Amino acid sequence: QVPAIALPEDGEWFWKPFLAPEGKPLVIVPTSPLLRLGTDGDSEQTLRGGYKIPKNKMPEFHDTIHFRELKNFTFVPTTTDYTGIGEALGLLNLDRLFGSQGKTIRVKPGRLTDYTEIQAGNTIMLGGGNQWTNRVFFNPQGFSVSEGVIKNDNPGPGELSLYLPKFDPVTNNLIRDYALVLMAPNQNKQGRLLFLYGLYTQGTEAATAYVTNVERLGELRKALLAISPDKESTPPFFVALLSVPVENYVPGEASLVAVRIIPD
Repeated sequence: QVPAIALPEDGEWFWKPFLAPEGKPLVIVPTSPLLRLGTDGDSEQTLRGGYKIPKNKMPEFHDTIHFRELKNFTFVPTTTDYTGIGEALGLLNLDRLFGSQGKTIRVKPGRLTDYTEIQAGNTIMLGGGNQWTNRVFFNPQGFSVSEGVIKNDNPGPGELSLYLPKFDPVTNNLIRDYALVLMAPNQNKQGRLLFLYGLYTQGTEAATAYVTNVERLGELRKALLAISPDKESTPPFFVALLSVPVENYVPGEASLVAVRIIPD
């Protein structure tokens, strides 16, 4: 299938490896561990393993259908059923991008994907709750993620050594998230691993919007050229740090904070 519109140069440098005719890129979505509300449809065994919390202790749920319909709140653990809103919307952005280029993608949850499959071809991993994310070793000169914060061991001018999410002091709502865009080679050096990694789901959504926007990729390319050895060749492997404003749990447009080159 011939694309209706060719990808502009500012987008091609980033996405060309994923658009090769052979094979379909694999997109991995995380399945985050969480406690969900149990219902009459659950088995007795499931409900017995849950945690009861009086409804009046959960005022945040007062305006939800669960508060009106359920007699009581029994929270039951699950590690297999849910992914984040940002990851789901990010997946939609990716599907639109690849569809516009006449290419389809494969999608699998992280728990059903093994390390060999991830390393076999071009893979995109959404979100930081994926069990495979920490299998990638970050460039020591770059950024690392640990315990829900982004660490910067070698801060450049104007950079921080630690990037933490920010919350409104009155409402405690998230108002600032951070995300990483990491492009690395796979094990056989023939394919790419792309990580779009927000500290919260809003960061992942904004990172996906960033890399599917040709104008923003032009901005990223310019920043990478500025730190490339010859100032002319775009480094193939890199990590970029994004700052994401959040209002009413909806991410705004991400801004580029810093970039690092990852050696081949």
